[in-house]
Amino acid sequence: MSGNKIILGYSNLMNMGFAWSDGNPSTYTNWAMGEPVTVVAGVAWMDLGTGWWNTAAPTAKSHYICALPAYRPNC
Repeated sequence: MSGNKIILGYSNLMNMGFAWSDGNPSTYTNWAMGEPVTVVAGVAWMDLGTGWWNTAAPTAKSHYICALPAYRPNC
């Protein structure tokens, strides 16, 4: 994967349908045409140029997005 693609933390690692890393399903998706490809244990990545989501093997290397709480009282 190139630098204009990021791993989203949205995956099918348990082969039970795609869900976010916290286990929640998504209420929004932006899959590219033909996606998600039926893959065993796949992850979703986003093309930063188009915003489209695609699937990749869980071993794919890329940048990623990390979510943190907006307020951490004990910082």
